Amino acid sequence: MDLLLRELNRYKWDLVGLSETHLPRTGEETISGTSLILSGRTDGTHRQGVGFILSPTTKKVLISFTPVSERIATIRLKVSVSNLTIIQVYAPDSARSNEECEQFYFQLQSVTDQTPKKDMLIVMGDFNAITGNDQIDRRDVMGPHGHGRLNGRGERLISFCRENDLYITNTAFKHRHRRKVTWRSPD
Repeated sequence: MDLLLRELNRYKWDLVGLSETHLPRTGEETISGTSLILSGRTDGTHRQGVGFILSPTTKKVLISFTPVSERIATIRLKVSVSNLTIIQVYAPDSARSNEECEQFYFQLQSVTDQTPKKDMLIVMGDFNAITGNDQIDRRDVMGPHGHGRLNGRGERLISFCRENDLYITNTAFKHRHRRKVTWRSPD
C-alpha cells in the first residue's frame, strides 16, 4: 500500500477504484492521511474484493460508502453540481459459470436501480469482458476503439449499458494497444 500511495502522489488524483483487492475485510482505514475503503469477503478468503482510495479532499465530500459484496461497492460524493454515485465492480471472469455472472449483473442492476435519479452515475471497474472493436449496432453504448472480438461477457456488459443508458468510455478514445488490456490469458 505504501508503494501504491507513493506512485499515486506522482499524479494529480482524488479517487482511485480498486478491483480484485484480495483483502478479506470490509470497512475503512486511514493510511498516511489517505482513506482506503474496502468491500471484501467475510469468510477470510483472500479472493475478489473491491474498494476505493480517497484523497483527503475527496474524503471531505464523501456522503456514504455502501459495501454491497466482494464484487460491488458504492460511494456517494457531494460535488459542486449535484451528487455523484460511483459503483466499483469486479465481475466474474470467463472461468466462472454463466449463472454466477447473471447473479452479479442482477445484483449490479439492483444497486443501479437504487441510485437516486438526480445523481450523476459512474460504474467502473473490471468487467472481465471483451466488447470488440466492431461498432455496428453498438454506437449507442461504445466508441470505435474497443479491443479484440466480442465475447459473451462483452455482450452482457453491452446489454447492461443499454438498459441503463451508460457508455463504455474507454472505447471512445484511441489508446496504444498495450493500454487496452490489463491481462492476457497464456493460452
